[in-house]
Amino acid sequence: MQRKPLVMALAGWLVLMSGVHADEATTLPRVVVEGTHINEGNVVEGDAVDAQRSRTSDAAHLLDGVPGMSFYGGGGVSSLPAIDGLADDRLNIEVNGMTITSSCPNHMNPALSYIDPVAVEKIAVMAGIAPVSLGGDSIGGTIAVQSAPPRFAADGKAATTGSVGAFARSNGHAVGYDAHLNYSSAQFAASYSGATVSSDDYQDGDGNDVASTEYAARNHLVSLAFRLDRGYVDLDLGWQDIPRQGYVNQYMDMTSNRAGSLNLRYVQGFDWGTLDAGAYRHHVRHKMDMLKDKAALGWEMPMDTEGADTGYHVQAELPLRGDDKLRLGHEFHHYTLDDWWPAFMMADQDFWNIRGGKRDRLAFYGEWDAHWSPVWSSQLGARWERVTMDAGAVQGYYSDPMMDMGMYQTDAAAFNARADGDQPLRTRRQRQLRIRHRPQGAIAQSL
Repeated sequence: MQRKPLVMALAGWLVLMSGVHADEATTLPRVVVEGTHINEGNVVEGDAVDAQRSRTSDAAHLLDGVPGMSFYGGGGVSSLPAIDGLADDRLNIEVNGMTITSSCPNHMNPALSYIDPVAVEKIAVMAGIAPVSLGGDSIGGTIAVQSAPPRFAADGKAATTGSVGAFARSNGHAVGYDAHLNYSSAQFAASYSGATVSSDDYQDGDGNDVASTEYAARNHLVSLAFRLDRGYVDLDLGWQDIPRQGYVNQYMDMTSNRAGSLNLRYVQGFDWGTLDAGAYRHHVRHKMDMLKDKAALGWEMPMDTEGADTGYHVQAELPLRGDDKLRLGHEFHHYTLDDWWPAFMMADQDFWNIRGGKRDRLAFYGEWDAHWSPVWSSQLGARWERVTMDAGAVQGYYSDPMMDMGMYQTDAAAFNARADGDQPLRTRRQRQLRIRHRPQGAIAQSL
């Protein structure tokens, strides 16, 4: 009986307060949230690339923040990107249209290590099955890197532009320099992008050196372009020198990586559509050993690699009804590899891991982009590929069976006894149907 007055007083207070709040209620303003609907993948360009350049010398890390992207940490300029956990050979990575293979057995020289962030204009990332026009030969996705296209003077007046940059980090005493120069006229354009970076071993939180974290790299890219009636011809010359790169998570380090590339592209418009063709060659000479801070007796186990990627592509794009497009294309990629370990200590001959290795990939594809309405579109594609591989004779460190003691000769003899000639690996067929919905305008919600 004593609680009744208290309950009644509390109920009356709640009624009173609800009335006060009802009288003071206001209508909240409408909040409009605007965003970009991502269909085919993520494209990193413009300010997003500029923001990352200032803090990294590794082109792979320009993709920091892209959904699904992660990185396998390696050397200072050679991390391996991963899409949804799939990395390395499971990804199709193209640099300015070139398919670059990581020739190192430990993949210390991945494709993205051959272009400095200062030369990158745009990176497109497509997870899973990518459009057939962007290549197969992968199950994890595609990463396509592009440097700046040739820029011709619009008003016919020649112009020269450029930029320089530098940075320094106290931890590891890292220092880097970069420069970009561009000359353009009405019919000719030339550009240069170059960067160099070096770093000693960095220190941990207690001020102790972390062994095998030093690195140095130099990348250069020269582009010469000539304007055509409805297109252009562009020739890119690139070269790289990495004199050293430590790997804290591997037994071996990179003691030299020198590469050169030649990339020719032809783009021309016709009454029936656009023709895009190109040819390239990328050659690398790679060496591994143990840096002095990892091997007590110095460099003790040299490993040498020489590889080359050669290929071409031809693609015709034909406009159809409205914004619909049809793409027909053909590609060829030829890869050669020699991997040997020079004799050391008591060995009397070089160890040949791969001698005269080659891999050929031939592909044809067709792709139809259809736009059914302002918000609905589809992409239908088919791709056919044939891959063949072959390699020469191999051998171990010792020619004397007594010295070999069954370590190499048995396996080498079994491999060399196999029939010579190209061995078809497999024929692949890829079919693709993508249906996309693109909402118009902003995504609005009243709060």
